[in-house]
Amino acid sequence: KYGKLDILICNVGGGTSKPHGKESIDDWQKMYEINFLSTINMIKYAEKYLSKSKGTIVCISSIAGIDRIGATLPYSTAKAAMNMYVKGVSKYLATQEIRINAVAPGNIMFDGSVWERKMKDNPNRVRKILREEVSLKRFGTPEEIGNLVGFLVSPVSSFITGQIIIADGGQVR
Repeated sequence: KYGKLDILICNVGGGTSKPHGKESIDDWQKMYEINFLSTINMIKYAEKYLSKSKGTIVCISSIAGIDRIGATLPYSTAKAAMNMYVKGVSKYLATQEIRINAVAPGNIMFDGSVWERKMKDNPNRVRKILREEVSLKRFGTPEEIGNLVGFLVSPVSSFITGQIIIADGGQVR
């Protein structure tokens, strides 16, 4: 509408794949396409527009790309690749005055989430996970992640680039 692009949020992903040892090459490919290559494609397309506006990119990753937390291996590996891409491409993008960072959320509760389904299926197990593995002993909210993204795209964070910011209530140690 305004002829420019200031902010790009890469927020696509999914973690459903078969357990380790049961996944096929096609399962791995699907996880990489959804969780990694879609981000690279978006950034490559937007780069020329963001360089004109000195824009900012925030990628939504996952703590599964930082630590083995029980997510499937193809998903975790694809998110780890995204994290390394963000770190690695940040120097190149900085030459165009584009900042890039990633947010790695932990367990976020929202309508339709995998955690909503798990709470319905086995609430005692989920409460035990929160109690034993998450320092704050609760789920995060989309608003909390949105606030962090808002900070990262704002001028207040103008000296931050190439970082993976964990927002998980203290789960990853």
